[in-house]
Amino acid sequence: LPWDFIDVGIDKDWFKKEYKKAFEVDSTSCHIVPTCQQTCVNCGVCKNLGVKKVYDEPFDSGIQASQILKPQDFDPSVCPKDIKETFKYRIKITKTGLLKYFSHLDWQNTFFKAVTRSGLDVAFSYGFNPTMKISMGIALPLFCESLTELIDIEFYTHYDVEFIKESLQKVLMENSKILSVCEISKSEKAIDQKVCWAQYKITPVLGDIANFEKLVYNTERILSLDEILVEKKNKKGLVKTTNIRKSIGTYRFENGCLFIVLKSGQNSEIPSLRADTLMEVIAPDMEVDIVRVKFLTGSLHEL
Repeated sequence: LPWDFIDVGIDKDWFKKEYKKAFEVDSTSCHIVPTCQQTCVNCGVCKNLGVKKVYDEPFDSGIQASQILKPQDFDPSVCPKDIKETFKYRIKITKTGLLKYFSHLDWQNTFFKAVTRSGLDVAFSYGFNPTMKISMGIALPLFCESLTELIDIEFYTHYDVEFIKESLQKVLMENSKILSVCEISKSEKAIDQKVCWAQYKITPVLGDIANFEKLVYNTERILSLDEILVEKKNKKGLVKTTNIRKSIGTYRFENGCLFIVLKSGQNSEIPSLRADTLMEVIAPDMEVDIVRVKFLTGSLHEL
């Protein structure tokens, strides 16, 4: 095998025998294989590397530690989430400047650390891996800015919205400004279910008249088609051709910029569409700045 030049001390014949033994085990009965702590399994390590087994003394936690680690009585009928009430808030925040180079995961980690520094009594999920009850909303493509990021967060304490805004603004980066904080019901739909559309502002980096006219021409030409086909690669690496025409809403040109509404969220059969994906179709050879301006509901009301 390609890695045979690496000597780990174990005989290859021993690996083969263990492989065959695995298929001889009866699944209906318990078959316990001894380890080298119990008896020598003849793997060849000690012989080939000239070593011997050395064991540490068994760990003894002591009487006091044993009392601390003593299992506590727990009633499985009591659900932990019913023990402590939480209060849910929705935050509208900007993500501009240098933050456009932050991926969605980096942006999430940055916000989580800011919440920790703020000292706010944030709620955690229950289970083996507790995490903050924070939903970062719809991911923003890399190199894009946003004036309207939405974040849902839960606290154990019922705070005044202005107190939350001031506490978080002190620990956030200067390019993330909190626009508003409002308390919402815990039964409120998640952001990706509430949002139906998003408006984007597309600006040519070279803001001369020629580039703007080219953007206008290409936009009018592409959006006049009945079908706009793009190839998308899914998580499994399979390429799928999708018609994105229904994912494009209204658009207008204003002050040298293109304002366009695109499908967003996960609440309908119409596929969501990223602004950078559309611009690869409209103006693949043009460098543009993309800003997400606002989120819209199904009735086109701003969130």
